[in-house]
Amino acid sequence: MDMEKTTAIILAAGQGTRMKSATPKVMHRVCGLPIVHFGVKAALDAQCTEVVVVVGHGRTMVEEYLARAFGDRVRTAVQQEQRGTGDAARVGLAAADEGADRVLVFYGDVPLLSADELTAVVQPISDRRSPATLSLATCRVDDPTGYGRVLRESGRVTEIREHRDLRSDEERAVREINAGVYAGSASWFREALASLVADNAQGELYITDMVEFAARAGAPIAAVTLSSDALAGVNDRDQLARVEEVMHARLVRSWRLSGATVRAGARIDAGVALGPDVTVEAGAVLRGATRVERGAVIDVGCVLTNVSVGA
Repeated sequence: MDMEKTTAIILAAGQGTRMKSATPKVMHRVCGLPIVHFGVKAALDAQCTEVVVVVGHGRTMVEEYLARAFGDRVRTAVQQEQRGTGDAARVGLAAADEGADRVLVFYGDVPLLSADELTAVVQPISDRRSPATLSLATCRVDDPTGYGRVLRESGRVTEIREHRDLRSDEERAVREINAGVYAGSASWFREALASLVADNAQGELYITDMVEFAARAGAPIAAVTLSSDALAGVNDRDQLARVEEVMHARLVRSWRLSGATVRAGARIDAGVALGPDVTVEAGAVLRGATRVERGAVIDVGCVLTNVSVGA
């Protein structure tokens, strides 16, 4: 990103009832780290100058973790009532630095979203020659059931309509779906969020209604297509397991490419570090902040938690 100030607002206030847990959804772990950790890190890696996490259910646990993990690089804002994603974004923007030039908003339950993908969504509003007013991420899937559809007229994005609010079989057949990442100028976001009304089946303020607000004003809207992995949110424990498998595969591939041998069936947390020529055998489990130095072998079945293994 360029030198303009970009505030990332991460929506993480939901209760996550389908998790059937006393633990806030975003505090469930993926490869050893809370779900919310990955979104914050992606925003920081994308060089956002400020990160605001909107919290609600289980806020104390989330706030305490963020303070330990990120210190003053992250602040929180409290959504007192669950009045929808639009209201959550308002809460986050109210807590943001008044000097912010741009706003990037996304959900806190999509741990596979990368810094490069966030940067790609911000880029169209940063184009000096023909900047978009609003940039949003979309994704094409074979089965769009349950997702908000990206509706277009003559190729131009005009609206995002939530699944329960779709009006025809034609709309239900649309396979381009909302990936839940939005970017625009801070001043435009304030205007757009102020325009939201709870005119939908849930009686909530939808952040997606900003798209129609921009389209009706004739404002240029950019749609950035992301991979289906980026969209993979966590709403229940089955989805949590599937996301973790993708994350773990990424971690293992990264360590292999950096010079470590990781056998199939080994499990490695996101906070683990492996030196060159390390071998991790099948069935080994490396957790927490475990460090393994050059040439060491972690043999079959070892379970190491916050352990330092010398060369």
